Amino acid sequence: MHVRVRKNKSGSTSIFVVACKRFPGKKNPQPLVVKSFGSSSDPAKIMVLHDAAKKYASNTKFSPFLRINNADDIKECKVKNVGFEQFYGKIFDRFFGKIDLGFGSNDFQIMKQLTLMRIARPVSKLRTSGLAPTFNCNDLSSNKIYKFMDKLTDINIEKIKKHIFNNTNKLLGNNKLRVLFYDLTTIYFENNNISELKHLGFSKDGKSQHVQISLAFIVTKFGLPIGYEIFAGNIYEGKTLIPILTKLRTNYGINDVTIIADSAMFSNFNLTELTAHKFNYIVSARIKNLNGNLRKIILDPTDYKNLNDDIKHKTVKVGDKYIVLCHSNERAKKDAYEREKTIVRLEKFLGKSARDTMRGALKKPYIKLSKASTVELDVQKLQQATQFDGYFGFYTNTETEAQTVIEHYRGLWQVEQTFRITKHNLAIRPVYHYQDRRIAAHFAICFLALALLRTTEYLLAQAGHAVSSEKLHCLLEQIKSVQIINKNQKFYIIADPPNEIHQIYQALNIPKLQIFTAKNLDL
Repeated sequence: MHVRVRKNKSGSTSIFVVACKRFPGKKNPQPLVVKSFGSSSDPAKIMVLHDAAKKYASNTKFSPFLRINNADDIKECKVKNVGFEQFYGKIFDRFFGKIDLGFGSNDFQIMKQLTLMRIARPVSKLRTSGLAPTFNCNDLSSNKIYKFMDKLTDINIEKIKKHIFNNTNKLLGNNKLRVLFYDLTTIYFENNNISELKHLGFSKDGKSQHVQISLAFIVTKFGLPIGYEIFAGNIYEGKTLIPILTKLRTNYGINDVTIIADSAMFSNFNLTELTAHKFNYIVSARIKNLNGNLRKIILDPTDYKNLNDDIKHKTVKVGDKYIVLCHSNERAKKDAYEREKTIVRLEKFLGKSARDTMRGALKKPYIKLSKASTVELDVQKLQQATQFDGYFGFYTNTETEAQTVIEHYRGLWQVEQTFRITKHNLAIRPVYHYQDRRIAAHFAICFLALALLRTTEYLLAQAGHAVSSEKLHCLLEQIKSVQIINKNQKFYIIADPPNEIHQIYQALNIPKLQIFTAKNLDL
């Protein structure tokens, strides 16, 4: 493109930006006016217009004009969603584009597009291959997907995990991983073939009739993933903590960290092993299950100190660990409210015979049988439960201030949210694969998609744009491109994107959406 200056008969001067284009049947290129900057007779104003035109010509890439005279001029017209591919594709290239798996560019492109499709449309791999072209992911035939998954060996999966760990470490600042959150869930399968990984076991999804595996996550206080492991579906969750932590230390050199976990991880074996391996921990304590002496200490009002207007606390040493005991007035109200709701549900069973209620009511709390074999409330259990309203506690192996213990434990919601994102946003379940190697590849792809999502959320939060993934995806759904083939050229026209998306692009330093682009075709 270049600037053209034209003298008018009126004496004024017009300024244009002009580009040349070859038309079919024409021997020489024909000039086309790209943009007019106006006219003037004032030399100073002409100079301003000329400078503006020159700047425009140097900063703008010329796209040929789309001229449609009749319907026959259009050979093809398609609509695609390009929001996910453009937005997440740029972030993927920036943070995960250098994972060294020894793949060729084609296989790496398949991995990238599978990750993007897991975010855009988390469905089966077969369904993914059908939907991919509508999301501008054109390399995902079902045959290519399954061949790629077979290439994703255990060694390559470990490389992906290590890259994600390094990415998290870099985002937070090297060697600042001080508090990590651990939890485990179960993932069920549609098929019931038992294998080395797939077994029947206790299902947290209420799908005990299905074979399952156990999936463990470790994340930071910002929800950024550190690592994951999959275990056989029949393993007890309390036996998963030490192996994954030991592996993280061996592979990544994680030291001097505090592990936060819920009460399901509590066992004398786990706590002893954590201390032996020099891991600090904060684990929720089941107050009502403590021994008699500790229960008396909990209810003894002496030595409690006020943490704030709501919470008071005291710390007691028990053997080689500490238990931080707390009481919250707000929690006491909630406990009382929940108990009252339970009693209301039990009232329909009161006075009935044991035979009528044997299947359900007798398993409920606060219920006992009278001498006449009728159901009645257990007043003693109710009184015991009332005593502990508002009390909660934590085990730790370091003498840490109660406020720090409470604040750290409250961050456990991050790993719970990670499971929610994985199960619902990324639809990691149910799993349709039969072979263990493809199951492992499926989880690796989902973990990469999770890392991409959480990295994006973290970057947006750091930039002052706390946008949820759900809202962001609603915006990206609106970014659609109309692809038109007109004679020997292909044109891309993006429908007006939502205004909010421009701020998000700017916050993450993603190039502004180009509304109109074109390229020549060899037809």
